[in-house]
Parts: sequence; structure tokens; C-alpha cells
Amino acid sequence: NNIRELFDPSTTIEDVIRERNEYQEQLDLNRSTTMTDNNLTTTQIEEALASVEDET
Repeated sequence: NNIRELFDPSTTIEDVIRERNEYQEQLDLNRSTTMTDNNLTTTQIEEALASVEDET
């Protein structure tokens, strides 16, 4: 759907930039939400990954 919009002749550069900026804002929002909600330390994440890798 988005790809078709990019190649739509009626779509302006401004539209594309606006879409991109909105997408970037959403990414930033998601990232900051993840940072504040997720209390796992890097060590805990690494330990969890290691335990999963051991199982395979």
C-alpha cells in the first residue's frame, strides 16, 4: 500500500516527506516507550538469549 502511494503520480514530495516524518516519530515514540517500560538490564537480556541458544 505504501509503496503504491510512493509511485502514485499525484503524490508530492511533501506527502512522501510527511509520511516519512510520521513514521520516524512513531519509531521514536516506540523506542522511548520500550526504554521506560522495559526494566530488564542488558545482563538479563544477554542471559535470556544465552539460555535460549543453549536449548537449540
